[in-house]
Amino acid sequence: MRRNRALRACIAEFDALLERNDLEPEQKDDVKRSRKRLKELGRTKNPTKAEMFDCIREISKELLDALRRK
Repeated sequence: MRRNRALRACIAEFDALLERNDLEPEQKDDVKRSRKRLKELGRTKNPTKAEMFDCIREISKELLDALRRK
C-alpha cells in the first residue's frame, strides 16, 4: 500500500511538471516517457529489485537528459 501511495505521488509530480509552461517540447517528451515507464513499473506484479533498479535508471536518464537541454 505504501509503495502504491508513493508511486501515485510520484506520478502526480510528473503531472504537475507537465502542466508547467516553461518546458521545451523535447523536455515534455522526456517527462512523459519517464511517467509512462513509472506507470509500467506500477503495473508489474511483484517486481524484482533488478526491475526496480532498471526502471529508476531509465527514469533518471530521461530526466537528466531533459534538464541538460534547459
